Amino acid sequence: MFKKDQILLEFLQMFIISNGYAPTYTEMMQGIGEKSKNGIARKLDRLEREGYIRRTSGKSRALIVELKN
Repeated sequence: MFKKDQILLEFLQMFIISNGYAPTYTEMMQGIGEKSKNGIARKLDRLEREGYIRRTSGKSRALIVELKN
């Protein structure tokens, strides 16, 4: 896993614990210092492919962080 992907995953976990829902792309950008939504999208795609998160297409904030052993 790339370092920035790990940082995003940790941000997602803390945001969801604190707020009870997933952050928007803009909140993710601000949270990890990413400059573009495309950069966030690429990181989310990798995290989903690797099984760290699950997303529901067509729904905003529909992101679940999976527990991995």
